[in-house]
Amino acid sequence: MDGPANASWPRLMRADRAARYVDEKSVEAFRRAVGTLYPRPRKVVGKGDRWLKDDLDRVSIVSPARPPRAFGISQRAMRVAKPAGWPRYMREKILADGKPAYFWAPHERDIKRGFTITSEALGQEYGAARERAAELNRHLDAWRAGRGEERSLDLHPGVGTVEWLVERYKRDGMEKVSPRSRPEYERAFNLVLRHKTKIGTEVGAAPIKAMTTLGVEKIYKPLLEGARVKKRLRQANVCMIRMARAWDWVFKRYPNMFPVPAVNPFGRLN
Repeated sequence: MDGPANASWPRLMRADRAARYVDEKSVEAFRRAVGTLYPRPRKVVGKGDRWLKDDLDRVSIVSPARPPRAFGISQRAMRVAKPAGWPRYMREKILADGKPAYFWAPHERDIKRGFTITSEALGQEYGAARERAAELNRHLDAWRAGRGEERSLDLHPGVGTVEWLVERYKRDGMEKVSPRSRPEYERAFNLVLRHKTKIGTEVGAAPIKAMTTLGVEKIYKPLLEGARVKKRLRQANVCMIRMARAWDWVFKRYPNMFPVPAVNPFGRLN
């Protein structure tokens, strides 16, 4: 079979094309070596087994006559074929369009023992997924160290999002807010959190580190729309004031969750 030098190769390959790519003599010979000499396939939704070209490239220097051990590569490393620094419990799934998506899922024994996060989608951007998975691993380690204690809000999915920021403030930062004023706070928070972005997601699901002054302006302007201009203006300003207060309160206690430099985007508009 012709190897990589003689063809243009797709990113995802069926077994027959993957066998040609690594210059195996037959598909059967290629399949027999999967899991030892060659990496295992990825499961692609609606398409079945596909081999990722990047996985095959990692072992392209290896041949049956020169086993992985001769290159200092363990068989386990060949099977996993993950880049250095890959976080624990982060997994990759190839979507129907051939692009990878990442998710995090702890060991089943932790779930059986009471860990509340069974899984969390991490998106398609590797850097952000890796950062979030590392954060979840820290939470898991802390939970293991203090298993049996009250579960913290910080152990639930969505830690580090705008929704989490507001919930953290509502839970611990509103002690001095009178019962009479609390409904106004709730309304202001909900108007911001439930606002739909251009791509259809809610602001509450956005990471704190992704919030900018320009982004907040896009939330503020729709709040001004309507017939009763003065009432709308007051409502929009109240939303910004309440969100700015929550942002400052949480930042003092969780500075690592915020962008650098830590500019309060809601504070710039009120």
